[in-house]
Parts: sequence; C-alpha cells; structure tokens
Amino acid sequence: MSNTICEALMYEKQGLINEALLIYKNILRRDPNNAVAKKNLDNLSAQHSNHAMLGHFLRLNDDDIQKLKKWLVSL
Repeated sequence: MSNTICEALMYEKQGLINEALLIYKNILRRDPNNAVAKKNLDNLSAQHSNHAMLGHFLRLNDDDIQKLKKWLVSL
C-alpha cells in the first residue's frame, strides 16, 4: 500500500496505532492541507496519549494510590 487514509484506518481498526500515526504523518508531509489526515492524526494522537497515561496509573502500587488519594482530598 502507498500510505493512504484507507491503510491508516485499517491499522487503527487492528489496534496498530503507531503504524496508523506514521501513515497520517507521511500523508501530511506529502499533502500538508489534507484535512482528513490532520483530523485523524489529532484524534488518534489524543487517544494514544490517554492510553499511555492510563498505563502509568495502572502500574501504581498501593502506597502511590494512597498518596494520590490524600493529595486529591487536600485540594
């Protein structure tokens, strides 16, 4: 395939987020005004960032969770 929106969408549906992000970036290098690629890249980047942050919180141990709870209550 030649780095098309369709290819990126197929990667997204398969959960291959990094591959889809790379394709959208390649499309935008060739065509900086491609609104669909820009929109999809923005949406996917936000989702990818959220998943990374979720992974961070899921790795917290009980002590870290208690510290976070105390901090939140103090706000």
